[in-house]
Amino acid sequence: MPEFIDLAFAPNYISYADAYQKQLEIHAEVVSGKRPNTVLLLEHSSVYTAGKRTEAAELPMDGSEFVETNRGGKITWHGPGQLVGYPIMKLPQPIDVVNYVRWMEQVLIDVIERLGAKCQRVEGRTGVWFETEQGFEKVAAIGIRCREGDDAWLCAELQQLTRTLREHHRLRHFRRPNHDPQPNRRSQHNGPRSS
Repeated sequence: MPEFIDLAFAPNYISYADAYQKQLEIHAEVVSGKRPNTVLLLEHSSVYTAGKRTEAAELPMDGSEFVETNRGGKITWHGPGQLVGYPIMKLPQPIDVVNYVRWMEQVLIDVIERLGAKCQRVEGRTGVWFETEQGFEKVAAIGIRCREGDDAWLCAELQQLTRTLREHHRLRHFRRPNHDPQPNRRSQHNGPRSS
């Protein structure tokens, strides 16, 4: 069983940069054996994270802060009201990332159903989804970064859960950012993390 750390919740949100630094510290401790597998739970201050598949046209153009990451996937909003979990774990060898993601999806489905909401997987897509009259709405996104070397580890964000359970399909912040010609605020972090 991993150790769970409640890192930052309303009204004391944590910036992406500070949470990323904490992930690096925890990662080093897990790899060295000084700490067991650990899951950080937190709420970020408002920020978009852009994965490797994010296209320039998808970046926010309204002055919103965004961070380029080296994880897979596209752009994702993080902020108040959204539960984010960062599991930092040694994975069994040989590493089977797809199997790990499917296991994590099922864990989330089970937890969400215990909270009284029905959700599911959607064929060909990663994450956990509500079915609504308008189609499927994502309730939990899973993005990973897996690094091998001294030890394997994985970081995943289990996001959108709290807000989506409250609002079901009113997901204003999870839509594509508003685009206009104002300059972006950009920062860059390339390390073990995900969104």
